[in-house]
Parts: sequence; structure tokens; C-alpha cells
Amino acid sequence: MKKPVHKAVILTVGVVIALIAGCSGQDTSKSEIKRGRLVAIENKQLKKQLEQLGKELEKQKELLAKCLPEEKATEENAKLRRTIETLKAQVKQLKEETEALKDSEQFKKWEEEVQKSVKEMSESATKDLEEIGKLREENENLKTEITKLKKELETYKMSAPPTRTD
Repeated sequence: MKKPVHKAVILTVGVVIALIAGCSGQDTSKSEIKRGRLVAIENKQLKKQLEQLGKELEKQKELLAKCLPEEKATEENAKLRRTIETLKAQVKQLKEETEALKDSEQFKKWEEEVQKSVKEMSESATKDLEEIGKLREENENLKTEITKLKKELETYKMSAPPTRTD
């Protein structure tokens, strides 16, 4: 973008120097008119170039505005990829450590203790369930007996003469 502007400035300076050098020995009135016309033409050309460069600059700004979000998204994706790679490496390391622990004596002892505890808890739970079953059966028997006793009481109340209290 700077090259066309730079060329235009150099061209303008060159033309002005050429005009000054060429006009020093001529008649001032005609040469002044010619020089004025040349300068006016040159100004028009420079203005056109400046407008074109301004338009190009705007286009470049628009392209840049479009590219910036894409660049930010690309940077964020790269950061996410690096984070994922780091996490993958950590998971791999943890898996290796877990495998090493599984093969260790300490892990085997711990595993045996856990299995023993689970077995004891299972046996205890089985005993508790059996006892609960017995208690339920006893509860049902008691309910049945209570029902029988209520019926007997009702029968007794109906058959017994009412007692007087004077």
C-alpha cells in the first residue's frame, strides 16, 4: 500500500524539479501558464491515485476485519489442542501408574483385604436377613394370636352376663 503513494510522491518531486530546471531560461509568462497547467494535470492524477489508494486501503481494512476473528479462533483451537494433548499425556501416565500398582505386592494385599471385608460383610448381611425373616415370621404369628384373642374376648363379652354395680 505504501509503494504506490511513495512512487507518486517521488514522481511529483521529479516533475517539479524538471519543471524548475526546464523553465529557468524561458519566458516567464508562457512558461508559468504551461507549468500551472502541468501542475493542475498532475494534481488531478495524484488525486485520482490517492482516491484509488484510499479505496484499496478500505478493502484491505475490511479483509483484515474479516481475518482477525478467524485468526483468534485458530489461536483458541491451537490452545485447546495443546490442552487436550497435555490431558492425554496425563491420562496415559495415570494408566501406566495404575498398571504398575496392580502388579505391586501392596496392591495385591489391599485387594485381598477388600475381598475379605466384602466376604465378611456378605456373611453378616446373610445372617441379618435370616434373622429378619425369623422376626417377620414371629411377627405374623403374634398378629394371628392377637386376632384369635380379640375374637375370644368378643365371644366372652357376649356370653357373660352384665355385672351390676350398686
